Amino acid sequence: MNPSSQYEDLINDLFYLKKDSGCTPARLKQASALLQVLGGEDEPYEVCCRRLSSAIGSLQDKENAEALLVALAFHPKYAHISLLQNRRIKYGKEIGRGPETIANRESAAISELAIQLISARYNLSPLPGGIPAMHNSAIHERIEICTLVRDQRWVETREMYKMIPLIDDLEYVTIGSDIRGIFSSTCECTLKTTVMKDGKQHRFYYPRPLRRGVPAVLSLSMIPDTSTDEPPILLEETRAFHEPTLSFGLEIVFMGDKPTRLWRYEQLSIYERPGAPKKSQLLDLNGGSVARAEFTDLYGGLFAGVAWEW
Repeated sequence: MNPSSQYEDLINDLFYLKKDSGCTPARLKQASALLQVLGGEDEPYEVCCRRLSSAIGSLQDKENAEALLVALAFHPKYAHISLLQNRRIKYGKEIGRGPETIANRESAAISELAIQLISARYNLSPLPGGIPAMHNSAIHERIEICTLVRDQRWVETREMYKMIPLIDDLEYVTIGSDIRGIFSSTCECTLKTTVMKDGKQHRFYYPRPLRRGVPAVLSLSMIPDTSTDEPPILLEETRAFHEPTLSFGLEIVFMGDKPTRLWRYEQLSIYERPGAPKKSQLLDLNGGSVARAEFTDLYGGLFAGVAWEW
C-alpha cells in the first residue's frame, strides 16, 4: 500500500503557481491537485481565484497571507509585475523587509493554506461549512485497510494511516478498540497498550513529536488473540471515522469460503450498520477472491465499511 501524496502535490502546486507571472488561467490549469480542492477542473477560473483568495484571507498570520497574495499577483498593487522576484523586491521595500524574508513568509503561508484548503474551512469553500476538524488534532489524508479471511474466520488485518497533524508536538496517536486481537506496530512507532473497562487503548509513540502540517504515516497489523477462543467468524470490516478522512480504501481477501453477497456502506451509526443493501451498494468478486471499496470525505464518528453474508 502506498500512501497518497495529495497533500504534497497541493504544496507543490502552490509553489508552482506563484512563480513568474503568478496565478494565470494557463498555470492554474496545470495545478491539478489545487484545482481539485477548489471545486474541480470545470469551475471557472474566476471562481477558483475567489476561493483561493478567500482561503488565503482566512489565514491567522496576516503578514504571511499578504506576502502570498503578492507572490500570486493577486494583490492589485503588484499584479502588473511579471516576475516573482521583482514583486518581492517592490513589496519588501514598501514594508521594510528583504526578499528572503518575504520568501519565508510565502512558504509559511503555503503550509497553512494547504491545511485550510484540504479541510475546506473558509468562507467560499466548495464544501459548504467545510469538514469539521474533530478534536483539532489531525486530518486523515488517506487510510488503507486490508483484511484476510480464511474459511469465514478472521486471519489478519493490516492498516495504514497517512495524516496531516493540525497541532505541533503531537507525540502519539491513540486507537481505541474492543477487538480481541493482538496489535503490532509495522512502522517506526513504539506501541504501548493499556487494558480498559470496555476494550484496549493502543498508543503509538513517534520517535520525534510530529509538527503541524508535516505529513506522517502510521502502520500497524492485527491478528486474532487465540489464547481463549478460536478466531471469530467475520461478517463485516468497518471503522468509525471520528477524525476527518479524505479517502479510505478497504480491501478484503477471502481464502477458501466465498461470501454469497457483499455490499459497501457509509455514514451509518453503530445501530444502523451494516444496513439493508441497495442494488448500487452490492460488490462482486468477479470470480476472484478480493473485494475492494473506496470512500471519500468521512467524518462525524459514523461508520463506513463492507459487509457480507455466508
